[in-house]
Amino acid sequence: MTKLLALFPLAFALIACGGAPSNPPPVDLVPDAGEQPDGEVDAGEVPYQDPGIPPPDPSIVYPAPPYGTSPGDTIHEIKLYGYADFSDPNSSWRPIALSDFYDPNGNRGPDGAPLKVMLVNVSAVWCQVCKLEASSLQAKCDAAKDKGLVCYTAIFEDSVYEPATRNEINYWASTYGITYPIVLDRTFKWGEYFDENATPMNMFIDLKTMQILDIVMGYSDRDISLLIKCYTEGVCQ
Repeated sequence: MTKLLALFPLAFALIACGGAPSNPPPVDLVPDAGEQPDGEVDAGEVPYQDPGIPPPDPSIVYPAPPYGTSPGDTIHEIKLYGYADFSDPNSSWRPIALSDFYDPNGNRGPDGAPLKVMLVNVSAVWCQVCKLEASSLQAKCDAAKDKGLVCYTAIFEDSVYEPATRNEINYWASTYGITYPIVLDRTFKWGEYFDENATPMNMFIDLKTMQILDIVMGYSDRDISLLIKCYTEGVCQ
C-alpha cells in the first residue's frame, strides 16, 4: 500500500501528538504482571466468552516466524489485558491476543463470514488528537463491522505520561462509547511499531495472514476512512 500512503501526507506531518520517546520491551507472549493491575485477574480463571471475541478454535495455529514491524511483514503475537466489550456487564477483564482474531479459513466472523482486517489504534490519555480520533472511531468501526473489520484500541500512558492503569481503560471506553476490544499496554509493547511522538498510531492487519498492511502515524480522519474502505471493500484510491 505504498502508493496509497503516498496520497495521504497529512497522516504524520499535519496531525500528531508529541511525547517523550520510549523504548519497547522485549517481545513476550504472556501478559506482563503489570498488565493486570492490583492482581485483578486470576491466571487460572476461565473467562466469560465475550461476544466481541470469536470462540476459540484449537485447530488454528498462529503464523510462524519470521516476524517484522513494517508493512508486508507478519506481526508477532501480542497479548494484553483488557475488555472485549466494555459496555457488556458480563465482559471480564481478561487477556486479549491478536491470535483471537486470526482467521486463516475465513469463517470466524458473524454467521461464519470472514474477519478481513483489524484496525489497531494505539493512543494515550495525554494525546488530544487521540481523543479527537476516539470521538468518531466507534462509528467507523460499527459501519464496517459487517464488512469484516475488527477494531482494537490500546492505551499506553495516562494524562501525565505515566504508564496507564485500568482506570484509563475505564475512562476511555466509557467516554467514547467503545464496544470493541480495548486493552492496557503499560509496558508499551506497541511502541515497537511507531514513534511515541507521532501518537496515535493506526495499523491495519490482514486477519487471513496476520501481515501488516499499513501503519499510519498521527491522525487524519480522511486517511483512516479511506483505508477502512480500501481494506474492507477493495475500493482503494
